[in-house]
Amino acid sequence: MKQLILGLILIFSITVSVAQPQIVFDNKNHDFGTFEEETGPVTHDFRFVNSGNEPLVLQNVRSTCGCTVPKYTREPIAPGDSGSIKVTYNPKGRPGKFSKPIYITTNASGDRETLHIKGVVIGSKSRRATNPYKIGTLSLRSLHIPLFDTPKGHVKEGHLFVRNEGKTELVPTFKNVPSHISVEMIPAVLHPDEEGLIKIYYDPDVVDDWGSDATSLIWDSTTAPRTTSIRSRYRRTCWTILAPSRQNSVKTPDTSSYRAMS
Repeated sequence: MKQLILGLILIFSITVSVAQPQIVFDNKNHDFGTFEEETGPVTHDFRFVNSGNEPLVLQNVRSTCGCTVPKYTREPIAPGDSGSIKVTYNPKGRPGKFSKPIYITTNASGDRETLHIKGVVIGSKSRRATNPYKIGTLSLRSLHIPLFDTPKGHVKEGHLFVRNEGKTELVPTFKNVPSHISVEMIPAVLHPDEEGLIKIYYDPDVVDDWGSDATSLIWDSTTAPRTTSIRSRYRRTCWTILAPSRQNSVKTPDTSSYRAMS
């Protein structure tokens, strides 16, 4: 009798474990490629099939950003039937590279499914016009980073918006930077039409007087490495970036009469 009961329990357990829905996607990733911001929202339909033997229910489908909106089949999907999750990405005000996950919870199992969309948005013409200065394919909003008064004992920070106007990645790096100035590029790699920040940190405790020197902004393209020298002229109150065509027209100031700031 005990053996019969155990046998029935085993058969029941096998039946329960086998009888369940299963979601199978045609593809879990989609690349929208490169497109203009003016194109407006773009959409991709992720198709799937219930390959199990019980009805499939999509319990929750969510993204991590309001720019990415999923719409999905809410009715139970019978075994062998198909459904879809339509994902729309809105590029407005979001130039540059993007990558977004979409998380899916179903009654198929405890593990959630994840879809991915990606692409590169080329900013609108009006947005690109806000960076009027060009050095190669790098555009700059200004050639000056004003730091104003920089008293001793305080590290002053300034920043400058830049954008990669090219069709390949840029990796800006800096050299010949004086010891009292630190330069950081955020992000380290600029994708096509992606905006970034050049951040300057000025430490007046490291230097005793005003001065002038040169720095170089070097970036590499995946298809054509390039190097562009930029003359940087500074006072205690300002960091100035000059395009290569103007380098020779700037004279190094006579600093012999300048006093150290205390």
